[in-house]
Amino acid sequence: MLSLVVALPLTLPLAGVVVPVGDMAALRAAIANASAGDEIVLAPGVYVLDSNVTCAAAGTALAPIVVRSEPPRSAEIVSRSLEGFKVQGPHWHFEDLVVRGDCAVDDDCEHAFHVTGNGHHFVLRRSRVSDTNALIKVNADAGGSAIPDDGLIAQNELFHSRPRTTTNPSNAANINTVSRWVVRDNVIHGIGNAGGETYATFMKGGGEGGVYERNLVRCRDDGAQAYVGLSFGGGGTGAQFCAPAFDGAVPCAVEHRGGVMRNNIVIGCNDVGIYLNRAADTDLLFNSLITTSGVDFRFETSSGRAIGTLHDGVIRGRNGGVFTDGGDNTILDDATLAGLYADARSGDVAFDAAAIATSSAAVVDDDFCGRPRSFPTSVGAVAAPGCLDAKGPPIDAAEGEGEGEGEGEGEGEGEEGEGEGEGEGEGEGEADVDDAGGCDCRSSGDAALTGLLLAVLPLRRRRSAEARRRR
Repeated sequence: MLSLVVALPLTLPLAGVVVPVGDMAALRAAIANASAGDEIVLAPGVYVLDSNVTCAAAGTALAPIVVRSEPPRSAEIVSRSLEGFKVQGPHWHFEDLVVRGDCAVDDDCEHAFHVTGNGHHFVLRRSRVSDTNALIKVNADAGGSAIPDDGLIAQNELFHSRPRTTTNPSNAANINTVSRWVVRDNVIHGIGNAGGETYATFMKGGGEGGVYERNLVRCRDDGAQAYVGLSFGGGGTGAQFCAPAFDGAVPCAVEHRGGVMRNNIVIGCNDVGIYLNRAADTDLLFNSLITTSGVDFRFETSSGRAIGTLHDGVIRGRNGGVFTDGGDNTILDDATLAGLYADARSGDVAFDAAAIATSSAAVVDDDFCGRPRSFPTSVGAVAAPGCLDAKGPPIDAAEGEGEGEGEGEGEGEGEEGEGEGEGEGEGEGEADVDDAGGCDCRSSGDAALTGLLLAVLPLRRRRSAEARRRR
């Protein structure tokens, strides 16, 4: 008998190197000379970034280029540059960092990370990022020649320590023209500027398949302007910056398609907690909107369904927007709100009582804390008590979970486009978390942030691999 031996191709990660760095010059050199698989490890200390750092080398799915600090968040990068890290190559991962803008003029600190062009499969996780206008900006190259799809922003603290003095968009994440970005397990708070309406974060510009899940968003409560929580569509996009046409003669009829928001908690927005501007086929699943005015499906191409929302506002279609009430959307009155949460109006969302309503709609498989749901389940983001009173910020809560499903980025400019949505906006929040994983909330005048950061999420390690891969 003739035996055949077939050599099967074996795909192995490329062999990178560990590059220790201890100062800004060494960090710049390591990034400039990076190759797939390299791991650039920052020693503890302060690194002053006084001009943009371009990340152009190409990592791969099996061999990303990783920039991290050891111990986690022991390296602080103080950015005095316009765009901070400008990521133009694929598969760059930034982990366990502290990045803070520090410009005398706020408009000189636009972004901490600007992901553009070929910067697909970008990852930012377990980091604390603050005090640039739009902390994370994502967009396509001019004309859509390269679009950085498939990005991941996970387990971070994203905030402004004060309102930005600018009329430019100010957000935690300003995500444009890209598809399949995932924003998960983040604390976003204090976002705002002095120039107009503010969104905590949005995806817009003609992308599709974006996911917001298990985020805790606290809007500013200073009443200075309109504050909005999560959005597909934001304030709209100029036609020349909108995928797929990138043509000034072709209107941006759909800002985002097929997006999902599930298991998010949004607190204290004086406008809507969720704003959908020309967002088609959107799923809103088991979100909790506390002291917001609710949800807007706005303009004629907005459509979708809302299921299991716990809210104290209204869910409505506006200006031609439509939605399907998928059931079990439950309105909170003041008395019920007081019974469910320790002090929600002040930001303490420790869950004090059993659910006021349940749902048998098995459209989610976990809750805000990553615990498996059994059905019927509580409406809203939190399935049961015993989760939101647990200590530990999200950046420490899920080490080793393997969040890296899809990453990337892309969009055009034209951030506020048509400006049709009322009460939308951008912004960031603020807070500090100590290296030991506790809560060191030093934000001025907002003791409620203690409740926010103590809220989240030691139980997330229990998520199944299947649940982590969900989009």
